Amino acid sequence: MINHYRPGALLVQFGAAVLAAALLALVGASPAWAEWWGFGDAQNYPVGESPLVVTSADFNGDGEKDLATVNYGNYADATFPRPEILGGVSVLLGKGDGTFQPKQEFEITTNPHPRSVTSAHFNGDVFADLVVPNPTSDNVAVFLSNGDGTFQDPQNFAAGDGPLYATSADFNGDVNADLAVPNRTSDDVSILLGNGDGTFQAAKSFPAGDAPYSAINTDFNADGNADLAVLRQSSDALTVLLGNGDGTFQEAKNLPVEDETYLITSADFDGDNKADLVTVHHPSFGSATTSPPEGVSVLLGNGDGTFQDAKSFPVSWDTSYRRNPEQVISADFNGDKKQDLATSNRGGFFTGYHGASVLLGNGDGTFQEAEEYPFGINPSSLTAADFDADGFPNLPDLAVADDGSNDLNFETSPDDVSVLWNQGGTLDFAPTVTSVSPLVAAKGVSPTANGEATFSDDMSGDTLTTDTFTLTPQSSSTPVAATVSYDPTIRKATLDPRLGLEVNTTYTATIKGGTSGAKNVAGNALEQDHSWSFTTALPPDTTAPRVDTVSPGNLTTGVGRSTDATATFSEKMAPASITTSTFKLFKCSSTTSTNCATQITNVAVSLSTTDALKATLNPYRTTSTLLASKTKYKAVVTTGAKDVAGNALDQDPSAVGNQQKVWYFTTGRG
Repeated sequence: MINHYRPGALLVQFGAAVLAAALLALVGASPAWAEWWGFGDAQNYPVGESPLVVTSADFNGDGEKDLATVNYGNYADATFPRPEILGGVSVLLGKGDGTFQPKQEFEITTNPHPRSVTSAHFNGDVFADLVVPNPTSDNVAVFLSNGDGTFQDPQNFAAGDGPLYATSADFNGDVNADLAVPNRTSDDVSILLGNGDGTFQAAKSFPAGDAPYSAINTDFNADGNADLAVLRQSSDALTVLLGNGDGTFQEAKNLPVEDETYLITSADFDGDNKADLVTVHHPSFGSATTSPPEGVSVLLGNGDGTFQDAKSFPVSWDTSYRRNPEQVISADFNGDKKQDLATSNRGGFFTGYHGASVLLGNGDGTFQEAEEYPFGINPSSLTAADFDADGFPNLPDLAVADDGSNDLNFETSPDDVSVLWNQGGTLDFAPTVTSVSPLVAAKGVSPTANGEATFSDDMSGDTLTTDTFTLTPQSSSTPVAATVSYDPTIRKATLDPRLGLEVNTTYTATIKGGTSGAKNVAGNALEQDHSWSFTTALPPDTTAPRVDTVSPGNLTTGVGRSTDATATFSEKMAPASITTSTFKLFKCSSTTSTNCATQITNVAVSLSTTDALKATLNPYRTTSTLLASKTKYKAVVTTGAKDVAGNALDQDPSAVGNQQKVWYFTTGRG
């Protein structure tokens, strides 16, 4: 194990309990946080050939973090005449103790050499799904989870030309996960809006500058809408697209970045509650190793979608050899509630300087000198999560994809994911709220939504009650009636409004802090109240109305000559759409014929004013003029009849297009 201490600290290895006691003695009875941290030696797990990207999520619903890699495979050529190995996806299910089950492999027939993978919930269940962009077929492959760590056969959805990476968020406010896919060849970003069932609408494209490579999403201007930051590797630029909240984006804004910039991450690095950006870069091949330095560039956000000039921090104090950092991620690795950075450093086959660098954040947008962890060969990607449930749940571990860990001699044996357990810990530190739902300032929230808050530490469920977690309408000081529950496996508190929420109302959710507030299992409370607001609205009505009942009933005979024709709809109708043009009556040529071409024009049509559900056609406007005796009539409600949301009548949803309602009745002798 490697333990890292701040300058002047004792370089001594202790067991966790002994170390905690020693720190208490050194810093007093109530230390703010333990000034030690470190990662254990890497534990390797075989995956497919040349894993380029690794991601973590819960794929089988057991509450433990799992891993998925996308594997590029290899090419057979004249220089290295070995058999070609096709790529795919490897999934390693976590056991909860930091170890993983053997890999499971999933093919992508439309993409023999995939480049990236990401995870999200695309069909509304609790199991994480996967998406892999396919640059050779210009689409994305979506793998829906079966809930046991296996996946359905991928469904492909068209994107632009040359998609390499994807990111997922709710871009149009309908609570369904959508996709944003940068297209390197067509110079745009494809937005695929999710339907909530694992399928997606046709892609819409937005210009993103020359050769967009990868992207992340967050809210850069604090308007409650998901925005995009798109990295353009070949042009050394960064494009920011601010979301409008409806799945469209404003005109792109461009920012310069360093040479050979690969991937990007976002977090609040200076504690001002504004989203910042970090890119990772290294010199162009053949240039001096220090021009520019290999490192990370931090662009602090102004909170309005613009950013300050970049400040760079090296990934190593030693510039003798290249590290070639390729990916950067953010997490709080040492538990001081400040965002840190970690990079995957490819190094090289002969230098030996490959592994990961960790840069601890100072909380003001600057970072301490990098600590290096050498391991693997060609580490290409990394992810952070708590894999080992070691008593320090707020300290993430690292998983790093080693692209070439077994291929020094160009062998065909599988490559690895290296897992490094975080051996550090914190003492007596206040928990924080790390994420909330609905999002801050979200609009159009369903009135059936729950309030949710996820915490940095294991919380005491007994302290999360209707007294410490409340939801209050803006126009009142009385919280809504609710129940509060806590799930320790994911550190999430849920407030369920028992009677639902009012439509078009702004609510404020509050997690109470202080001595009487929510506390973690160590008894430490939130330092202050955590509040956020959102506004409800009815979801868009896209359901077509139907005619549920008619009178007289279809094919009824012996109908009275003074009878009105009526149609009752499945939902409220727009009064202006119920007219003599949309509700019609025709006279048939005989009681057995369907030739009913003679329209009765002197009619009156009305819609009930009490519920807007029943339309009535008075055949001759007065009761003194009667329908003909022993005559067949045809009544028709056309597709011009619309509900209050503007949806046209659809009597038969299984048919193509909207269908009018037709029925027949025959009068009696009287």
